[in-house]
Amino acid sequence: MTKGTAVLRQQNEKRILGLLRKEGTTSRLDISRRLNLSKNTVSLIVDKYIKQQIIRETGTHEAPSAGRPKINIEIIRESLKSIGVYLRNQEAYIAVTDYFLTTIDAERLQLDTSDPETCLQKIGSCAADLIRRHPETIGVGVGLPGIVDPERGYVHYSSHMGWEEVDVKAALAPYLSVPLRVMNSVKASALAVVGQLEGEPADSTFYVWIDEGVGGAS
Repeated sequence: MTKGTAVLRQQNEKRILGLLRKEGTTSRLDISRRLNLSKNTVSLIVDKYIKQQIIRETGTHEAPSAGRPKINIEIIRESLKSIGVYLRNQEAYIAVTDYFLTTIDAERLQLDTSDPETCLQKIGSCAADLIRRHPETIGVGVGLPGIVDPERGYVHYSSHMGWEEVDVKAALAPYLSVPLRVMNSVKASALAVVGQLEGEPADSTFYVWIDEGVGGAS
């Protein structure tokens, strides 16, 4: 499989999982029509996820006219989990969610955020323990206030916590066996909300955050 083909397949896999998360239950044929993908492409991806116990068949839906009945499929809710870390002044909230963003486990840590090294060690240890308890975890996301470089996972400055030039990704990576993303907490929250909006995505969206301060993301 060439690199270009692999990237396209990965994109199609994400699109299929995204549609299943939105629809709840659907069929291979309906996915093919909704995403404008060939029936063969959809079947190959769905069959892969069935073998991995990420998707399951849930019975048939009789066609209104002559033809083979559709086989309904759905995501197994707890087959894909993620961990989200919300870090703020003096505390962190760490939650495990299923693919539908339902919280299934959580920890709240009281921290001395004036000491980034010790603070991140405690967060890393807690996240590692949650991964052991939930081996289906596919990634960890960290959101925190401040000027954050999401590509490097690096905090340039956070007035809320008094941090300057802190490499969050480097500090947490040794504790984790799954991919890690670090973002500004307002931008991370905005992405989560936009992902749950009903209907077709808007051309532009603005998200307002009111907590220790007021922030926004578009």
